[in-house]
Amino acid sequence: MSQQLQIWERLPDEEIVVKANELITSQLNWTTREYRVFIAHVSQLNRDDKDFDEVSIRLQELCEISDTNTESLYSEMDQIADRLTDKKINVGKGIEGRQTGGYVNVYSSCTYDASTGEITGEFTEKMRPLLLQLKEHFTMYYRRHALAMRSTYAMRFYEILKRYEYQGRFQLSVEELRTIFGLEDKYSRFGDLKRNVIDRAQEELDEKGDVTFEYQVLREGRSPVAIDFSIENVHDEEIEDPPDIDLESPSESQEQEDDRLQKFDTLPEKIQQDIKQKALRKAKHNNPDGGKMLIESQMWMYAIKIAREKGHMD
Repeated sequence: MSQQLQIWERLPDEEIVVKANELITSQLNWTTREYRVFIAHVSQLNRDDKDFDEVSIRLQELCEISDTNTESLYSEMDQIADRLTDKKINVGKGIEGRQTGGYVNVYSSCTYDASTGEITGEFTEKMRPLLLQLKEHFTMYYRRHALAMRSTYAMRFYEILKRYEYQGRFQLSVEELRTIFGLEDKYSRFGDLKRNVIDRAQEELDEKGDVTFEYQVLREGRSPVAIDFSIENVHDEEIEDPPDIDLESPSESQEQEDDRLQKFDTLPEKIQQDIKQKALRKAKHNNPDGGKMLIESQMWMYAIKIAREKGHMD
């Protein structure tokens, strides 16, 4: 809870999204643009209120936060507002959902005013215990990170990571994952689910999130039954440039570099893989436009740095 309270102190209210955990893991299947509007509206709530007032977000602001093309979003806003008015969530079918409950209408009204460029909504009474006066069992996060994601899958994974961030890891059965994302009738092959949902979300989180994840598929025989997720805080794991390596003009001799790479190759394979994954993310983050050779060379520099810091190498 202390980390959440620090967020409250650092950020203005409109930058923070607060949702009941039950809502974080409920079942829904929305488009990326619909879910962006929903997150933006939730961030506008006065969370100490007992009842809902109307909330509005300017599309220009939403486009700037999410790096979205303004013209394409403006042309669709009337349809998005109409669809949001009819949207439901299934709070009884999430992994933390009630045994009874079922579908809940989210918006009592949602309209777009082209003259002001604002989309205004009001939530239903059924949403009140999920969004207002939350004292426990809730999740908080910085809206800018969620809105920057390019897919609903990544936005929802981001919320789930924030839900379990204090634990550092969590497990979902394959069935639970399908339920949360509303994918019971899509991606029937696990390989397709892994590629289009899990790996895609991981890639976006690596690029734009303040948290990301690694995962391991758990199997019974050859059948995947669950996924074990470990959560990694990108900022907490910030890797400083090695003090004895200038990334622009390396000062180490080729002999020293080769010696360290040979020592790295003697580490257990699992340790090598974990370190290389972290180092690769760091290299890509620092060089978003870098070519393959530059990224690979810096990945190895960071890998050696991490291995030495963790005591795996001298």
